Amino acid sequence: MRRLAERLGAHATSLYWHVATKDDVLDLALDAVFAELDLPDKHSASWQDDIEAFMTGLRSVLLRHPWAAALANSRPPWGPTPCAPRSSPTPRSPPAASTGCTCRPPRPPSPTT
Repeated sequence: MRRLAERLGAHATSLYWHVATKDDVLDLALDAVFAELDLPDKHSASWQDDIEAFMTGLRSVLLRHPWAAALANSRPPWGPTPCAPRSSPTPRSPPAASTGCTCRPPRPPSPTT
């Protein structure tokens, strides 16, 4: 948080007026990266074309922000962008494998014994 505050020209403690935790900062940074994905207004005729277009866009975004891939693998996408209502569809999976986004808070960690 200190380095981020230095880059912003602020004091580290002042950042907590805007976010509660460092994890919130990471979630919002990751959310900003995924907001760059350009999703089409409607599905194409083929789910394969939809998946290919989505993955090409995802690759492009992750090449611009290489740190985001490891971060995305470590946390669920709970930021505003993945859970916001969309005018454009998410990429389709093969018909039998369709699941959908639940956009609910993560479950608390299970107690350790």
